[in-house]
Amino acid sequence: MKKQLFLKDIWIDGKTQQRPVEDKVVARYAALMKDGSVFPPVEIIADGKSNYLWDGYHRVAAARKLGKKYIEANIKEGTQRDAIYLSFSANKTNAFPRQPGTAKGIIEKILKDEEWSKISTREIANHVGVT
Repeated sequence: MKKQLFLKDIWIDGKTQQRPVEDKVVARYAALMKDGSVFPPVEIIADGKSNYLWDGYHRVAAARKLGKKYIEANIKEGTQRDAIYLSFSANKTNAFPRQPGTAKGIIEKILKDEEWSKISTREIANHVGVT
């Protein structure tokens, strides 16, 4: 479901950010937003209590920097764990590219997890966006 979501209602500390937020990217996005550029909705998993951001950290930071109250979001029901797993696929093909080593760290998290480590290596590679 797509809707305008209060920025204050977005949980950004749910272990769903797999790379650092870059101040230069936030500043660039904020300038573009201020000039009227329209960005894709951020991606949220909602569990009835929390709205876990799993893709769109730079967009949320830019909107907050501009003092906005809302941001457009795609919201799906699920758990924090669902949001964490989905975050492993964020930015594999678009937006601000991942820094070197980010994919390796994501794969290590998956392989250390009892449940996720049972996923085939092909599925993990596709999800993370690596060969």
